[in-house]
Amino acid sequence: MANFEKRFFKDIYKNSGGFLPTWPLGRQVKLGDVVDIKHRRMDYLGNLSDPLLDIKITPGPDESQDETKWQSSKSVTITLKAAGETNPEVSNLPIDKAGIKVEFSKSGGFLFQPKGMNINRIENLVSVRSEAIKKLSAELFSMRSIFMIVEVGIVESYALTISESDSSLLELSVEGEQSISTKDLARTDLNFQYKTESQLDFNNIGAEGGSIFFKCEKMRVRRDKVVELRQELPSFLEAPDDVQAMLIPNSRITPENALEYFEFTPLTLDDLEVFLGTLDE
Repeated sequence: MANFEKRFFKDIYKNSGGFLPTWPLGRQVKLGDVVDIKHRRMDYLGNLSDPLLDIKITPGPDESQDETKWQSSKSVTITLKAAGETNPEVSNLPIDKAGIKVEFSKSGGFLFQPKGMNINRIENLVSVRSEAIKKLSAELFSMRSIFMIVEVGIVESYALTISESDSSLLELSVEGEQSISTKDLARTDLNFQYKTESQLDFNNIGAEGGSIFFKCEKMRVRRDKVVELRQELPSFLEAPDDVQAMLIPNSRITPENALEYFEFTPLTLDDLEVFLGTLDE
């Protein structure tokens, strides 16, 4: 994952209160998906409702969201023109059509515009956490982290453009509209015509959406258990989160006592850094 995408991830995470986009954007996720997100990869491990686990998930009702809290832009200048308007700033666009010019002043700048945003979450999360810990605890011993998707962001459609340089440029005109705004870039019913598409790392205008954002929780050794195990097992003293579970003797963990050892907690900024890497890599 390049620095361009990392900035977009972090901005969405901050603006949305902890949601992450799937990547490439457009990959669909579901409530109860079990994934391992590490080293710029998102590995799908299954779903809690799969026959092997058979954990009942009760989805809550969809909750509509204010799209303006999700739309993001950074290092972007927007110039709009109406049909029939002459503007020297957008001289490359046809005079008889409405159009938009998107200029980026920095590598990694981006413009994200969603349309029709809803959130859905696991309603019976307390019981799902308990059942998941009992049935998934053995997986922590196989050199992987366990993340459970507990909320999904569902968008009707979207537009996302990410710059690759400090001179990236996108120019579009549209048929049959008197005027256009940045919100219109997410519409799937418009006939956009590309005039300039220069040095863009990612560009998807008027794209179909779906469940393409998620909030997840990570399965960890309980904090009170960590304190206890550090006194008992010398190897626990300097062990990071991701390896602590593997230092517990396998014979100790059973479905009956797994809740004494493990818990699910929200994704942290440290987890995000492990996933994305630092911006200067």
